[in-house]
Amino acid sequence: MHAPAAIGVSRVRSLLAAVLLALASASCAVRLIAERDDALVEKTLQVHEQFERLLVALEEAAATEAKDDGAYASHAAAYTELLVQLRVMEARTTSVAKNGITTEQVGNLRDSVAKLRDQHRTNSMKNPPRELSLDLLNTLREPFVQQIRAILVLQQALDR
Repeated sequence: MHAPAAIGVSRVRSLLAAVLLALASASCAVRLIAERDDALVEKTLQVHEQFERLLVALEEAAATEAKDDGAYASHAAAYTELLVQLRVMEARTTSVAKNGITTEQVGNLRDSVAKLRDQHRTNSMKNPPRELSLDLLNTLREPFVQQIRAILVLQQALDR
């Protein structure tokens, strides 16, 4: 009586091993995150260049005597363009399945630019108007660059 039971256990083990092997090989094909997006990488690099242009212009304005150069109104179009580009990037990332991390990164970047814009606008409305200081601009550059770098590093890692 024990021989048929042993054969049954052997078959169950074989079947279980086959199922586990099938699951293991199937799991290799499952992606937990979206694939690399070359268009997003290109757009990220463009946004970085636009942001650097804005920061350099603000730094130059802060270092000169011409007070109107640092006024928010002089740079409003640059903020608008940056925020539009970031919203386009965000729309792109949200339209791709399993792209939550990249969407969050782009959203953080958009929030950073919006906060800088709001601070600049608030300073310009004060009496007397105040420009963004060189110290503040230098302090803000690094977190922005880190956010850009995080997007690019993740996209590069997805290429592997």
